[in-house]
Amino acid sequence: NGLNLLGNPFASYINSKTFLDDANNITEITNKQIWIWDSTANAGAGDFIVKPSAEEFQIAPGQGFFVEAAVAGSVIFAKTNQSHQTDSFEKSNKKTEISLRLKDGTSDKFTKISFHDNSTIGFDNGYEGELFNGVSTDFNVFTQLIENNSKNYQIQSLPMVYEDLIIPIGVKSAGNKEITFSSENTNLPENLNVFIEDRAKNIFINLNENNYKVTLNEVLDGVGRFFLHTSSKAALNIDDTLVLDNISIYKANSTTLRIFGLQQGNANIKLYNVVGKQIMNTDFEANGAKEISLPNLTTGVYIVQLETEIGILNKKIILE
Repeated sequence: NGLNLLGNPFASYINSKTFLDDANNITEITNKQIWIWDSTANAGAGDFIVKPSAEEFQIAPGQGFFVEAAVAGSVIFAKTNQSHQTDSFEKSNKKTEISLRLKDGTSDKFTKISFHDNSTIGFDNGYEGELFNGVSTDFNVFTQLIENNSKNYQIQSLPMVYEDLIIPIGVKSAGNKEITFSSENTNLPENLNVFIEDRAKNIFINLNENNYKVTLNEVLDGVGRFFLHTSSKAALNIDDTLVLDNISIYKANSTTLRIFGLQQGNANIKLYNVVGKQIMNTDFEANGAKEISLPNLTTGVYIVQLETEIGILNKKIILE
């Protein structure tokens, strides 16, 4: 799977950002992120935690960490990677973030949404951190990017525009299990509320005021049921989110179209080429997220037309 276990070879600490930003290492490592073992995480059971380069984690002498190899090659531990302090720390500037926690009575998992001036709603190398996939787990929580990505993230970075965000939340859990969502917010605007939406039950819970406890009737492994919302409103309901602008359409790969933000109900999707010829026409039952298989298409620009019970949305996609 490309994961490699490395270790700090120096008798001093090294700065993860300096290591990951090294011109040689950028080409050898997939994305600017490392994974470390944190024995205090997951209610003391320990867990692998991602550290994007923006967090500037200090790696202790001899400490092991994982990276994902982009190619078969070598990384360089340069003397300039060294830093001189007495314990591990992250950059001390005040973070603005939402930490969403998910518990099942035994495990305690988290996913974070952090806000930065330089971030976008898509992928930002060095600011996003993927969920560690080197070990299997039967319980987890993660996010997927608002735009153009289907990977699972432990840390997602967004621009500092806080109002009316809708973030897909992924859950992996066995069925017939009670789970609890909670959030810890740092440096958010005082009037900003964080909601968890459960589309299976059509409810919104203000996590600033209450945790959300729910018993799952079926096995979950992915996105589509739960979404995180931010709003200055004290409460949300279904009518607040019936807006086409909240729907995201993008290609997960060359054969799959992914749609996020759908309300429950009947929907139709059509695909046209640039000269207006209809290539695909599919009806489906909408509920949160949907993947649509694309026909065998040549490279080029296509128009996706989504029709739901609240209106019609057109979106341009490019197949390469």
